[in-house]
Amino acid sequence: METRELPKAAQELVKIATENGWNVIVRHDADTGGNPFVTVDVAREVPLWYFRLTWHTRPTKGKTYRLFSKIYRHVPIEGRGTYWSDLPSLKWVTTKITANPVQNGPETGEVES
Repeated sequence: METRELPKAAQELVKIATENGWNVIVRHDADTGGNPFVTVDVAREVPLWYFRLTWHTRPTKGKTYRLFSKIYRHVPIEGRGTYWSDLPSLKWVTTKITANPVQNGPETGEVES
């Protein structure tokens, strides 16, 4: 398996996020056993939404990627700070992205007047 290939679902997530002006970071790595995984961070600044999804090959013994984790970083709340929680689904993430495009590009997050 080519370790730099993205799973189809990750490719679609990157495409949707980019088309909607969200910032995207893709990281390839391997665990201590040499199993490759890829993490996709998708975020926008105003309002702040930050999603992190990881596809791993460990469950398939290195044969194919499977969605391993999907988490959401919450806006800091007074007295609680920033925290992460599980996301309902990948579909929920892509729906949230398409419903909330960034109007002026991924840098500012501002909405056109």
